[in-house]
Amino acid sequence: MEFKDFLSILKKRISDGADVPYFFRDLIAMITDVSEDEWGTQKDSSTKLTKENTLRNYSKRRLSKKFAESIVYRLDKDLFVDSINQRPKTVRELLADDFRAEYR
Repeated sequence: MEFKDFLSILKKRISDGADVPYFFRDLIAMITDVSEDEWGTQKDSSTKLTKENTLRNYSKRRLSKKFAESIVYRLDKDLFVDSINQRPKTVRELLADDFRAEYR
């Protein structure tokens, strides 16, 4: 699955109406293990997400190689799972249905 498809499914179900740039930054925080001490530093991938038009483009196309490299070693599925598990059961079921449909 491409990141843009992943983002689209999640935005539809868990963004609470946030616009793409805001939700994109929030999603990066959900899937990476950046500690509070690293917030706002070069180790924080979200600091590389300053231009809203860039984020909108990433939501429609591929991530840039440079940005993908900045998050790939910081991905943490457990943080993401915890975030999803905090959602209401109905939302989790809808997400599961959406992801299943993507793979059919």
